[in-house]
Amino acid sequence: FHVKLSAPSKADQFSVIAILVSLGGQPSAGKTVYATTPSGEVQITTDDSGVARLNAAEPGAYTFKFANATAST
Repeated sequence: FHVKLSAPSKADQFSVIAILVSLGGQPSAGKTVYATTPSGEVQITTDDSGVARLNAAEPGAYTFKFANATAST
């Protein structure tokens, strides 16, 4: 399966960053995404529509990893 991880190129502080995980072109629910934030690493899980959400509480770079895919905001 082709893994795709999509995140916005930038986000305003205190906004919600939505990350889409798709496998074989289909959104994938219940997947764990590892997010590296300015304050450390957290794990977030995709919902039924394949989207995981994270509050951009601090300014700085946010990097998301799932399987062999990465995305940055």
